Order: sequence, then C-alpha cells, then structure tokens
Amino acid sequence: MVAAGPLTVCVTGSPAVAESLKAANKQRRPLDADVTVLEITADAIPKSCHLIYVGQADEDTARRWLAALNGSTAFSVSDCARFARLGGVANFFVQDGRLRFAVNVDAARRASLHISSRMLALATIVKDEPGSRDVRPLR
Repeated sequence: MVAAGPLTVCVTGSPAVAESLKAANKQRRPLDADVTVLEITADAIPKSCHLIYVGQADEDTARRWLAALNGSTAFSVSDCARFARLGGVANFFVQDGRLRFAVNVDAARRASLHISSRMLALATIVKDEPGSRDVRPLR
C-alpha cells in the first residue's frame, strides 16, 4: 500500500503498538513518506486513516469495529485471530512459533485496496464467514 501524500496509521486498543509505531517513525521514514500515527476510538475514526490497527480485540469487539469501519477504504488489520474471516482485510496469528498473517481478498476489494501478488503469496487467504458482517457498530 502506497498512499499519495502523508500516510496515516490509526491504532485502537493497544497504546503499546501506537507508541512503538511512533518511536519507529521518529527513527526512520518508510518509503520516504510522512507518517502520522493516531490513537483512535470508535466515536472518532478519522477519514484520513490509511491503515487501522485494532489491537487486543475479542471477536465481539472486532465485529463491532468492522461494522464501524463499513465503507472505509482503510487497510484494517488486527491481532484478533479471526479478524480477516470476520470481514477485516488482514490479521496476524502465530503458527508453529512463527508470526503469520491472513488476508481476506474480498474485504480488500470492498475497501478498494490492491494487495500485491508478492504479499498474497506469503499470506493465508481467507473468506468472510457467513453472517460475519451482521453486527451493529461500536458507539
């Protein structure tokens, strides 16, 4: 994902991740882009978010965040084990002691995102689970 102009990374549920991203951003500029890291709540999701990280969410909370993000063009990612199956774009998981990630290509399409074939070759591809998008948003 490469944004035209500044890149905004929004984080919820994990102040530690937000602080780590802010610290890393001070040390080095990825892709020579201006990167802003914001901590957000469901009541205030900026339209400028290019990537939204939903940290430490249980499935119910993840479902509500995904409902709140419905229609967003942000790359949504979480450490919730089934986040991508619930309708998010990607999630991290540990398998055989290694950090892996899953990608929901349909969710990426809904968000008007293009994911490179190189990234997809490394991912576990998943689909939406039936009924996964039938949840009211957080608010």
